[in-house]
Amino acid sequence: MMSVEIKVNGALIGHLYLHNEATIDADLCRYVVEYAIIGEGKVMTGHLLHRRDDGAEVLVKKAFQWIVNKSKPVKE
Repeated sequence: MMSVEIKVNGALIGHLYLHNEATIDADLCRYVVEYAIIGEGKVMTGHLLHRRDDGAEVLVKKAFQWIVNKSKPVKE
C-alpha cells in the first residue's frame, strides 16, 4: 500500500492511494489506483501494471500519468 498527498500552500488538493492487488508473475504486479480530488469530491479509480524492480517513484509517475490522461476533457 502506498499513499501520496498533493498539497498547495499547505492545503490538501489530492490524495493518491495505490494497493498491490495481485502478482502476475515473479515481479509484475497489478495495482488498484484511487485518486481523490478533494475540492471536487471526485474519486478516480483504475488499475496499473508495474514491475516492483522499477521502484516506487516509477509507480507514482505511472499513476500520475494515468490521472492526467484520464482527466483530460473529452472533445465533442
